[in-house]
Amino acid sequence: MKLSGGKLAFSYKICYPAAEHVDKEEVFRRLLRYFDREFLEIAEVKRSGPHFVEKGHPVADIFCRNASRVLGSEQRPFSQAGGTYAWWMPNAFAAGPGIHGSPQELFAEAGHGGAHQPDECVSIEGLMKGIRIYILSLLEIDGWLAGER
Repeated sequence: MKLSGGKLAFSYKICYPAAEHVDKEEVFRRLLRYFDREFLEIAEVKRSGPHFVEKGHPVADIFCRNASRVLGSEQRPFSQAGGTYAWWMPNAFAAGPGIHGSPQELFAEAGHGGAHQPDECVSIEGLMKGIRIYILSLLEIDGWLAGER
């Protein structure tokens, strides 16, 4: 949000769900109705659809298999609102250190902020597990891309 030329300008981001049963155009129309006010002007609208990878995609299987091995429990693909870079890169796959259904250990240190905050923190153990999963997965993805799998 900023004041520009005597006007208050703001931008927002809405994450459309990737579910087929959700009418994204209807969601957008309903959202715009909130801004249909005499004193407001919509100057620019930029939109992009949701990014997702099919559940059976080989890269999802590779990440889940390696995460299961490193973490010692079965990990399955899940959907979340993250993955900012993945929306803009063709064939990108968003993968992060969060573990679905587990307490968030990334920001466990008292007094520190959450994700993307200036005081964001991560436990060394969680970081090392994540690095190991990334390395094992990237090596396997490289082999898959080379046709070795």
